[in-house]
Amino acid sequence: LLLWGPGEEDLVKGILKDCETAVIAPKTTLRDMAALIENGKFILSPETGPLHIADSLGIPSVVLYGPSNIEINKPVKSPSFPVMANLDCQGCYIRNCPDPKCLEEITSEMVITEVEKLITKLNETN
Repeated sequence: LLLWGPGEEDLVKGILKDCETAVIAPKTTLRDMAALIENGKFILSPETGPLHIADSLGIPSVVLYGPSNIEINKPVKSPSFPVMANLDCQGCYIRNCPDPKCLEEITSEMVITEVEKLITKLNETN
């Protein structure tokens, strides 16, 4: 299920084109989004509000870190698998960076590896 916020509808439609099985959620309120997240097995998210809603609900996560500081912004209540570039500038919090290597160096392979680790952990506990 692909969740999206204001201004992200075209982005999520682009993601959908590369997914074999996915559905775009309708426009949601924060309460709607929280209900959808609560019923999920895990969340794949950048370090944003939906991630922290999932964490507050005890939902495990794979987290994409760009300019955020993982030590300050990591989930604290649920298992979390971080995905980030290994750069000296990591954690700078510059949202409009002219050279956002921290985001550009995250590969699909890095994400898939962490998703697979999370799924393995979930299967071991069930």
